[in-house]
Parts: sequence; C-alpha cells; structure tokens
Amino acid sequence: MSYKNILLMGKSGSGKSSMRNMIFSNYSAIDTRRLGATIDVERTQIRLLNNLNLSLMDCGGQDSYMLNYIKAGSTKLNNAELLIYVFDIEGTQPKDFEIFNLILNTLKNLSPRCKIFLLVHKMDLVNEEEREKVFLDFYVGVKSSSNLKFFLDQNNVQCAQTSIWDESLYKAWSQIVGSLIPETQALQKHLKNLGNIVSAEFIMIFETSTFLKIATHPNSLPKDEQADLDSITQRVSGIIKNYKKSVEKISARFRSLTLYANSKSIYLDNLTDNMVIMIVIPDSKIEKDINKSTTVKISEEKYVQDVIKRARKTFEKLDFSGKK
Repeated sequence: MSYKNILLMGKSGSGKSSMRNMIFSNYSAIDTRRLGATIDVERTQIRLLNNLNLSLMDCGGQDSYMLNYIKAGSTKLNNAELLIYVFDIEGTQPKDFEIFNLILNTLKNLSPRCKIFLLVHKMDLVNEEEREKVFLDFYVGVKSSSNLKFFLDQNNVQCAQTSIWDESLYKAWSQIVGSLIPETQALQKHLKNLGNIVSAEFIMIFETSTFLKIATHPNSLPKDEQADLDSITQRVSGIIKNYKKSVEKISARFRSLTLYANSKSIYLDNLTDNMVIMIVIPDSKIEKDINKSTTVKISEEKYVQDVIKRARKTFEKLDFSGKK
C-alpha cells in the first residue's frame, strides 16, 4: 500500500499538533491545551475516501530538530507530496525564515514537485478589523524573504489564515485535502447530475471521519455568495463534528439530518462509507418540479432520500488513489 507523504512543519509552539489533533482526532480547541511539545517526528497514517492513503509527519519544531531534518543524509523530506508550514503570526522571528528557506532548498532537491501550503496561524490574536491586512502583509513578507519562487513558478503555493477558535481551520484543511484528491472531474460530473435531479441550489461532499469539505457543486459562485457558502460550510462542519462526538458517547452513529432555515431545506446524509453529502434546496422547489410530471404527491424529504440512495453505487465506484 502506497502513501502520500505530508509534512507538517513550523517552529515549536506554532500550533501544529493542536490543529492535527482537531482535524484527525476530533479534539476540541480546549482539549488541545493538554498537548505537549512534539518530540522529533510523530507519524500518523490516515486513510480517507476509501483509498486515499496519507502519511502525515508532524515534525517537532525545536531548532535542533529542524536542522536535523535538512542535514546531509536525512530522508525526512524525500518524496514529499505536500509541505504544510505553520507560522505563528505573533511569534515568528527572522531566524524562523532562515530555517524555512533551508527547508525549501532541501525540498527543491529532494521533492521538486512538492506542493506548499502556508498557514498563518493564531490569527485570533489580531484585531478582527486588521486581520486581512496583517495576513496579506505577512504573506508578502514571506514571499520576499524566502526561496518560494521555484514553487510559485509551478503554481504550487497556497496560503491561508487560521485559528483553532473559528471555522478558518476547517476551511484551510479542506483546501489541503482537496488538493490531494486526484482527478476530481468524475466527482464533479456526478454532483452536477445529482444537483439537476433534485433542483439543488448547491451540494457539498464531506469526508466522513474529518468532515472536511472535498467537493461542491457548483464549484464556483459570485464572490459574495461564495463567502456566504464558505461560512455556512465551515459552521455546518463544526456542528456535525460536535454532534458526531456526542452520539458516539452513547455508541450511536450519525446517519442523517434535516434542517430548515432561511427559506431553504438542508439535507445531510451518508452518501458512502467515506462521504457525507449536504444538499441545499430552496423551499418548495422540488415539489413544484415533481408535480409537473406526476400526480403522486411525494414529500421533498423522501424524494431527496430516495435520490441519494440511488446515487450511492455510482459514488462508491470512484477511485481516489491516483493510480492509473
């Protein structure tokens, strides 16, 4: 079984292990306070979407460890698929940029096709009205003081602001996992077909264990609508993760959930063993469409459930391993 190597790096205390445990071990933000410093490398093997296998290496951020990763003969940075580098917005020093540059130089030689994802973390410590400017200024500073150009020229660099205290962490990690999913065209095609059948305003697919968003239809919206959608998505993701933790305490499993709000119906259901689907439909849209073609009165909820049930086999056949 082959694994995609994912590096999680940054100085000690930047928040790497906290976010890893929140995403993959269902820790709450408060739970992370009991975590200690990472010693050397903590490797976690993760299986998502049935056959997307990840080897996540949480690398200790003390200077001695960081320098050890890049010394001659070290294999830590070999064949890396993705580097997630975490910067503490208030604790980053010039020395940290120097080490980041050394990491990039080593990756350039050992893993030249590696994707780079920069997380500017602990943004909750910045006044809300100043966050966007502080974030953009920081990113400009990173680009000007580091050797990112090699990876930027390959369009292999992304940057996001994060905090464990809001939805930004789930949004960033959804982008990270989404970037690792190969050949999403088939997934988007099936989502489009499903959306047409149920007259959906939009549809989202979440990975079951992490509840990270992996696909949407439509996959692009006007900027203001996209911002609203992102906010809804991350809030739902957090709510469902907490809900799942609650029902697991009584040995129950999440199966489905229906919500009604703001003239919309929101349906969440298990699409496969590894995917949860969320369908958002304007009120009464389906019943109007159904009644054009049949005299049988079918409730919207039952209709959506039946459509999801019929779609399961199609989505179960999707291969996310990247193998040809």
